[in-house]
Amino acid sequence: MFGRMQVAIFRRSLSRSSALGCVSHRCFSASSRLSGGEPPIIDSFEPNRGFLRSWRAWSESTLAIVNLRQRLPGWGVPTFRGEAGELYRQVSLALAAADVKRLKKLTTPSCYALLADSVKKRPAGQRHAWEATEVAASVKQVRLAHNAKDPDRQYAQVTCSIAAKLVWVIEDASGAKVGGLGTAEAPYATDDYWVFERLLPPASPAPSMPLGEEGVWRIKSRLVVDGAEGVAAGKS
Repeated sequence: MFGRMQVAIFRRSLSRSSALGCVSHRCFSASSRLSGGEPPIIDSFEPNRGFLRSWRAWSESTLAIVNLRQRLPGWGVPTFRGEAGELYRQVSLALAAADVKRLKKLTTPSCYALLADSVKKRPAGQRHAWEATEVAASVKQVRLAHNAKDPDRQYAQVTCSIAAKLVWVIEDASGAKVGGLGTAEAPYATDDYWVFERLLPPASPAPSMPLGEEGVWRIKSRLVVDGAEGVAAGKS
């Protein structure tokens, strides 16, 4: 149970966040959008924020989760952990196979551009193989946001830590191993932070809005966080 001090700090953090207008829903300007109208990363996750900032971040995530459950019936943190882990696995497999068509479906435009470029730069005939013996996701932060000039287009971003044990093998055109990480006997352990994003359906009674490719969860970015080291299939 919370002590009196913790309750007071929690109420203060909610009050300050409310005053800033960013308790459960943030606004980003048109000038901050990425190419194609994609939103920027909302409040990039930091594992070591300090006590007060951690409380504010936790309160914002809690309220965002409540909002997200209302907007996406059936959504929940336990089920999303499995969905995030599987999406990470599918993106890594598609990247290893140089399946750019599937990568485009599983990632946001900004993420796809980086991954497709890494595939393009591979030497001719180079082959990648990626396999994970374990993939475990943990939800660290949830944020909701909308464009200041288009409030009906509201996005959700969920930051997860992805811990995996993997084997990544790179072979040249002759079949000789030229790189990679881990072995079947000693898989490589990685623990990274990843941002997942999707466009939310309009809140009733707003008019219907086509969601298109943005209406499903996709990987947006791998965060570079101090003290977190790891590798996905695409770091080549």
